[in-house]
Amino acid sequence: MSVPFHITPIDAEAKDRFKQVKSKIPLKLPVGRAPTPVELRKVIDSLKDFVAEYIPAKPKLREHWYIDVRSRKKPKSGPGAFIVLLPLKSTTKLLPSVHIESGHPEVAALIAVEIFRLCGPQLLDGEDIFGPHLVDGNRSAIELVEAMEAHASDEFAEYNEEFDG
Repeated sequence: MSVPFHITPIDAEAKDRFKQVKSKIPLKLPVGRAPTPVELRKVIDSLKDFVAEYIPAKPKLREHWYIDVRSRKKPKSGPGAFIVLLPLKSTTKLLPSVHIESGHPEVAALIAVEIFRLCGPQLLDGEDIFGPHLVDGNRSAIELVEAMEAHASDEFAEYNEEFDG
């Protein structure tokens, strides 16, 4: 299932999102930061099982930047993500967030874990379906996906429906 995800640094707004869904987060949490466009490209390029197409090839001021991340083994049908960055105000300053317009949970989790390694704690928010999750180095990408799927199952249970991830 491909859905939108947001990856943002842990800040006051992210903490409010956790409270909104009654999720527990540690009281004292180091503040993370967002990646720069160069760091985001480094993160995407480090995903060995995936290839990416950058449109345009290099980010440009006042233009959207699109990143199409696809599975190396199954580029047309495998898991992937389509990242959309709003018109950039700078190609060297921190991005406000990483917005995955449409992505599979496993790819979103991999990207979030790699951003954490560079930038510190992050909020991986799969919106209403997959919920918000803390990316702080205590869970692997696989464990994050399991937590997202558990959240989705709980959400669908409210409607007496089965989630088939």
